[in-house]
Amino acid sequence: MKNLIAAVLVFVSFNAFGQNKFIGKWVSNDTTTFLFVKEVNGSLEFTNYDPENNESFEEIVLRQLPDKINTTFYRPETDWSLDVTYHLHNENTLVADCFGSYYGQIIYTRL
Repeated sequence: MKNLIAAVLVFVSFNAFGQNKFIGKWVSNDTTTFLFVKEVNGSLEFTNYDPENNESFEEIVLRQLPDKINTTFYRPETDWSLDVTYHLHNENTLVADCFGSYYGQIIYTRL
């Protein structure tokens, strides 16, 4: 039983540590929006902010792993939808692999 509890604590600690690497404000030359990643109640929240139109759009986190996170994004007014998988290239570079209304990669830099 002690081994099971220790294994669960290690997994939770590793998962929380992995998620913390994604937290921050990100910017890309490929898009006009800023990406904000923050932790809310133990889960990550992804928000895209468009300063030109003063609009925010939230992504729904589908799956969180220590090294990658899968989200979905939908704007009903434009019928724009994306399935995005984020992973860190390094400490200051976040890569978003996008599928849906846009197919390709977006490279973000930490601010």
